[in-house]
Amino acid sequence: MNLCTLFDSNYIDRALVMYDSLKSSCDSFTLYVIAFDDKCYNTLTELNLPGMVITSYDEFEDDILREAKSNRSTREFLWTCSGYSIRYLMVKYALNDLTYIDSDLYFYASPEPALQKFLVSDCDAAIISHRYSKHPENEYNAKMYGQYCVQFNTFKNTPNGMKILNWWVDKCLECCTENATDELFGDQKYLDMFTSLFTGVYIYEDFGMGIAPWNVDEYVGTSETPESKDAHVYAKNTRTGESGSIIFYHFHSLDIFADGSSNIRVFIRPGHHDRKLIDLLYKPYIQKIIEKRAFLRQNYGLFDPSKQPSGQIIHEGELKMFLTCEPSLLFLVKKIWRYMLHKKKDYL
Repeated sequence: MNLCTLFDSNYIDRALVMYDSLKSSCDSFTLYVIAFDDKCYNTLTELNLPGMVITSYDEFEDDILREAKSNRSTREFLWTCSGYSIRYLMVKYALNDLTYIDSDLYFYASPEPALQKFLVSDCDAAIISHRYSKHPENEYNAKMYGQYCVQFNTFKNTPNGMKILNWWVDKCLECCTENATDELFGDQKYLDMFTSLFTGVYIYEDFGMGIAPWNVDEYVGTSETPESKDAHVYAKNTRTGESGSIIFYHFHSLDIFADGSSNIRVFIRPGHHDRKLIDLLYKPYIQKIIEKRAFLRQNYGLFDPSKQPSGQIIHEGELKMFLTCEPSLLFLVKKIWRYMLHKKKDYL
């Protein structure tokens, strides 16, 4: 199973926890990593983790990326590199297929059975839906940020697979804006065009893939859910009636502060959330991040507490986004109401 991701020293804690989850859930895999700064590259090289192949940013960067880096924000540039990294690594290592994964995923079960369904199909590229839960706010999010999510996306090294991948790479180089419009948002909104422009596009629909803050309100823990933080986590989708093991959870928009507290930003979202399931997902994950940071701080001088946010702080930029990102006064009022009711639940 060939996987790839990219991150820098500010995200290495999450990436290493993600790697540990792969080690626990998968029989075998190779994780190709592009380390986006020297601290990250040197740390990973010294760790010398089995199944991890590391490429430095200096090796990865070329004139095309240098030009792109000069005309977009840091976040826009990182998004520009997602498809570019898949192509670079697939060509460099002559891989038959490669799956990009976000480094803030955590795997509770192996994704290989789902991946194999795609690999034996006649399709050449595989994408995954956000699977937004059914609320007006999420209908707006799907319109603005895309039906599909750049979190677990696979391409085969076939003529059609490379055609789709090259188109995506070229569009991201052309524009990768973080200011959402009806047509564009980062690298992600382009995925919505795959099925209309190309043949051979596969949609991952396996239960347990892509559970995230924007849809976890549709899931509840089941009687199979164990109390052990290291075991599989089982859940039931209350809308579809499906149940089974969660394959991976996307810990998007989670902040973990230097004092060990965190803001999970789940209960502020629409819907009714199962507190037991949220705790079973978030509390062990946060503890693993805290432990990983302590290890990296002690051995590699990373995550200096004096340079990390110290507690439950709403920063000026976050407050501005909170008040201005909603498309209507009604959505804003609903969000403020949820914040007043549930803000304490989001701080662990």
